[in-house]
Amino acid sequence: MVSEYVDVTPIQIRYDDIDLLGHVNNARFLTYFEIGRLNYMKKFFMAEEPVTVNIVIARAEIDFERSVHFGDEVYVRTWISRIGNTSFDFSYSIEDKNGNVYSRGKTVNVFIKDGKPARVPNFLKDMLTEIGT
Repeated sequence: MVSEYVDVTPIQIRYDDIDLLGHVNNARFLTYFEIGRLNYMKKFFMAEEPVTVNIVIARAEIDFERSVHFGDEVYVRTWISRIGNTSFDFSYSIEDKNGNVYSRGKTVNVFIKDGKPARVPNFLKDMLTEIGT
């Protein structure tokens, strides 16, 4: 983990998160990552004033380590793991209160201007560097 700035968000497992196999459907993990990512951005990017930038996800990856079931108490841990010229990575882990890992993931987040990748704005790169490394 690169960042000391980690957001930990509790995830409430909903009944409709569960698939026919009795565990959380794999697609829901991207939703849990999104919840963590948005909370991270609210907490660290927009703590004092809103930052308006266009960011899209260019890549998402998930490694599943164990099943999550209805009633499990889990948390998504979110942090910045890489900062590039036009993009940065959020990394995630879904864990229980004892630190047992259920899944790990990463999204590559690209800055967009006029529909094309754009350089990370300087003020935001400074902010990302400060909170991310």
